[in-house]
Order: sequence, then structure tokens, then C-alpha cells
Amino acid sequence: MRGRLEAYKRAQAQLERAIAALVPTEEQTSTRQRHQREFRETAESRLECDRKAEHLLEQLRAVLLKRGELSEQLAACAVRLELPAFASDLGGGPFTNLLGTLPENGLTASERWYGRFFGEDKDAKSYVIVDDALILPETWASDGICHFGDVVQLDDQQAHELLRDDRPVPGSNARWEFLPASIITLGDYQALAKKADESGYSLPIAVLLMRRERSEAVREKRQQPQGVRLSERMEKSLQAR
Repeated sequence: MRGRLEAYKRAQAQLERAIAALVPTEEQTSTRQRHQREFRETAESRLECDRKAEHLLEQLRAVLLKRGELSEQLAACAVRLELPAFASDLGGGPFTNLLGTLPENGLTASERWYGRFFGEDKDAKSYVIVDDALILPETWASDGICHFGDVVQLDDQQAHELLRDDRPVPGSNARWEFLPASIITLGDYQALAKKADESGYSLPIAVLLMRRERSEAVREKRQQPQGVRLSERMEKSLQAR
């Protein structure tokens, strides 16, 4: 008995040392805070550069469009002057195809990344985690480790796949295997909470019943087309006889 107690004490001491090693020192904390400030400031500076670049691109597009109009006018003048060869060769050079190579929506992508990463996305909506646990991409605003009932902010693109009730199971091609939605809208969650309160059962049970109902609907939807095809094959087989 004494030997077992001593073993427990040693294990406890080892765990305490491991936990203590995870606690950063004042110097480590100060260094990390400095790196965090540097990261944030650098990200802000890059976004400002992207805004300037987008402004310059808009100006360049306007110049190139104007140049295209002038080229058309020049060709028309050449025709009136009976200079067909000149009209077909205006010496466009590298500027002729430059307009089509300019990037589109570059600033939109940059602002979306910045908003997502720093938790400042104006297009984000509130969703509630209904999985027991869910790992989302880590950002400045969140470590990405979520649990049932946590509220997260996602834009439409981020939420699209997680809202699906028929997500494929990794490594499986079976039609009857799929994953239910990992998140629901905040409004749906609040409605479930109200329904659970009125019915006298817990909120997790209400969510479980909702997910089960949706999963059954997916199974029925997947089975129906297969049954229709089977009936068509049987009908063709009977006609052939």
C-alpha cells in the first residue's frame, strides 16, 4: 500500500513539474507580446499596401481602357486616310494585352483574410457548435478548439460545408455514410433551446433529435433515386421478356 502511495506521489509531482514547464516566464511572455504586436502591425501595413496597389491598378485599368479607345479611333482614322496596312498594325506592343492580365478582386481577398484572421469580418454571422468537439483553423481571435454550445463567427464561405447535413465521411464512398452538420445558426439554436425548455428535456437531447431527424431525411432522399432507377430496370426487364 505504501509503495503504491509513493508511486502516486511521484506521478503527481511529475505532472506538476510538466504543468509548471508550460507556464511562460515573464521574459517569454514579454517576448511573445512583442512578436504579437509586430505581427499585427506588419499585417496592417501589408493591407495598406494592398489598398494602394488596388488604387494604382484601378488607375492603370482606366489608362489602358482609354488607350484601347484611342487605338480604335486611330484605326478608324487610318481607314479614312486609306491606310489599311497601318489600320491593321497600330504597334500595340506589350500594352495591348496588359489589361487582361491585371488581377481582379485582389483587395477583397486581402480584406477577407485580414477580417477572418483578426476576428473583424463584417460579413461574419453567428453559428453554434453542435458537435461534441470541432477544430477550426486557428486565428488571432481564436485557438480554433470548439465544443458543443460554443458560438463562433463565420462568413458564408466558411460555414457552407459545416452546415451540410450530408458531408462525406473521409475514406468512405458508401452512400449511407455521411456526417451531419457541425454547426447551426444562432436562431435555430435559440429555437431548439426554447423547444427543449417547453418539452422538459435537455438542450443536448433536443439537438440530438434534430440531427437525427435531418439525417433520416438525407437517407430517404438518397434512397429514393436509387429505388426509382431499380424500378425502371425491373420494368425494362419485364418488357424485354
